[in-house]
Amino acid sequence: MSLRACVLSRVYSDLVPCALCTPQEWETHRGPLVAKYRRKKQQLQDRKDDARTKLEQIKRMRAEMKEMAQVMRALPVTVLE
Repeated sequence: MSLRACVLSRVYSDLVPCALCTPQEWETHRGPLVAKYRRKKQQLQDRKDDARTKLEQIKRMRAEMKEMAQVMRALPVTVLE
């Protein structure tokens, strides 16, 4: 085991078992972590996209409401009764 690996294994002994010091074992441990990270990142991006879509829809609806209000104000009072 290299000096760097020994130092890291001491520092992170609570987080990473010592058996994960070889590159192959690290890749075995790292693979699921990377997949989880990517999945979470995609979920966050999906939420942002949904929020952006909803915000655009809200803005369109507000514009329609303003337009309808202007049309209603322009109508004669007798038509509204």
